[in-house]
Amino acid sequence: MSFFSRTRQETSSDNALYKLETVRDEDWDILVWISSQMKWEIYAYLFIVIWNKTEFGEDRLLEFKEETMSMVRYVRKLNKNMCIDDRKAKKYINLFIDYRDYRLGKYFTEKKKLITSVLNELETHGLKDKSGFYEQLKVLPMKQKKKLRDIVIDRMKVLSDMTPYNDKSLMNSEKNDKSNLKDELNALKNEKDSLCEQIFELQKENSKYQAAHGNLTNLGFSDEDPNNIFWLNKDIKDLQDLLGDFTLVSGPEYEIDVTNCNELLSFYKCNVEVESQHGKQILSAALQRLTIETIIVEAKNFFLTNSLTIEANLVTKTKEIVDLTNSFTKDYAEDDEIAKAIPTKIRQQVHSMLGSYAFSYDEHPLLKKISEIVLEKLNQYRIVIDDDSDEDNEIIPIIRKIVQLFFYRLEAHPIIPKYHFYENGTEINPLFMESAGTKSKDMKKLKVEICSFPVIAIFDTINDKSDNIFSKALIIPKPKSYNNTSLETAVTTPNE
Repeated sequence: MSFFSRTRQETSSDNALYKLETVRDEDWDILVWISSQMKWEIYAYLFIVIWNKTEFGEDRLLEFKEETMSMVRYVRKLNKNMCIDDRKAKKYINLFIDYRDYRLGKYFTEKKKLITSVLNELETHGLKDKSGFYEQLKVLPMKQKKKLRDIVIDRMKVLSDMTPYNDKSLMNSEKNDKSNLKDELNALKNEKDSLCEQIFELQKENSKYQAAHGNLTNLGFSDEDPNNIFWLNKDIKDLQDLLGDFTLVSGPEYEIDVTNCNELLSFYKCNVEVESQHGKQILSAALQRLTIETIIVEAKNFFLTNSLTIEANLVTKTKEIVDLTNSFTKDYAEDDEIAKAIPTKIRQQVHSMLGSYAFSYDEHPLLKKISEIVLEKLNQYRIVIDDDSDEDNEIIPIIRKIVQLFFYRLEAHPIIPKYHFYENGTEINPLFMESAGTKSKDMKKLKVEICSFPVIAIFDTINDKSDNIFSKALIIPKPKSYNNTSLETAVTTPNE
């Protein structure tokens, strides 16, 4: 009997083969199969497969890390209880860690190979129609995927809590005779002692090479690395907050030049009354975008005219070395895994260092020059009349963060992400854009009024993937067709 029925009629325009809305008894055989398994290896593989069909969000990133470490702990407990030997424990622990690093580091090729191997292992353990099972996971709602993961983790916990004899019987369900299990356990213990001595010697011999090989070929970032996507996204949020505070225009402490502001909004194709509350919100967003664009342009000009500064020199020399090592690898070491990784590692290390330490002191010529240009430009549109304001000191950390982010930190990633501002009138794509206070379900009624902060992503021209997005664009939306309809009405009126 197949785990999935292939005779069901499609009930919607969706082309998915399996739909939960018309589930038949046969379809739930897979759940029975999952919950009735007594081999912990199956749950290890299922955990990875289920997560691979679960999209990341801000709320699920931490959940993914915590659940992965729970699975690692259960494998270690199995090892501690002498249910599995050190070699097997290391194999499965590395499996979980590798998948976590591939997923977080966006190593799509390595992740695809790992998933193919895991599905093949499940097939050898009795999973029929692995393709159908994988497709069924794809259409499951997030809540049901979470329930499946709960089943897997709970079963893994139960199996790891078993006594060694009982757990051994579970892993060898075809041998239920207690005396045979005891003899087998004793034989395995003797074999383990012998193998441990051999492994110890081999580990000493290989440890230095493995450490060097791992460091040279691993292009991802550890959980603590500031360039890890989690911490990078947090730093981007901090930068967005600084920009938002710096470009405020509402309140008695701000004086705006209406004529110049209208020209700026017209430049960004925003047709709003600048003196209205909504107009000031749009103006603040426009000033944020103007600040970012000005800093990027002036930083490029600075590097061109000050090419002998240590920061510019480092980037230039690094590019030369990377180009040379790429050419050398292509000619002499095309099949050497370590050699191929070296150019990327060089680029990553240099740009990671610059992203953390470049322009650390406030008197750096780049920071001083760009701060003067930015303040002069912003003062054409709004003047801060508060005597306690200290714009000179407020703009310096903003310039530093923007230059470090767009010129160095993004360049530290294996595949370099790009950034993009969305223009007025662009259709809204919630995958790449976000708007404070606007629900995703209302986005289809709106389009972009102005984009204050760009999307940062590895853009795929064929498939939009949430895993490729480092930070969504910040936008302020407007109705697709005004027709005297307010923004508030546009996002609260139900579809007809």
